[in-house]
Amino acid sequence: METPTHLSAEERDLLRRLARLRGEKVGVEEKGFFKKMRDALS
Repeated sequence: METPTHLSAEERDLLRRLARLRGEKVGVEEKGFFKKMRDALS
């Protein structure tokens, strides 16, 4: 089994929706330092 590492926003959303449907706990995605900086400068 391969674990995907580069997901699009749509793919991440679909996986979260699937987890919720299955009753699994869905964690909040933590932003890294550079992601926070990119968001702040956008």
